[in-house]
Amino acid sequence: MMAKKAPRKRRGTDWIISVHKDPDPRIVAKIAEEYGLHAAYERWGWLGERTISTLVAQGIKELAA
Repeated sequence: MMAKKAPRKRRGTDWIISVHKDPDPRIVAKIAEEYGLHAAYERWGWLGERTISTLVAQGIKELAA
């Protein structure tokens, strides 16, 4: 019986996530408010749109407190 091979990791974007620092949600919210959500997507392009939207929501809560 042949041993199963481990799944291959995708090369390319895995290192990008581990190299960049997570942005401060308050800064993401300020940029999205001042310049639009597309500017936040462009600035933190290695993050997904859903992650950036979550950071914006979290930043808005923190700024309101």
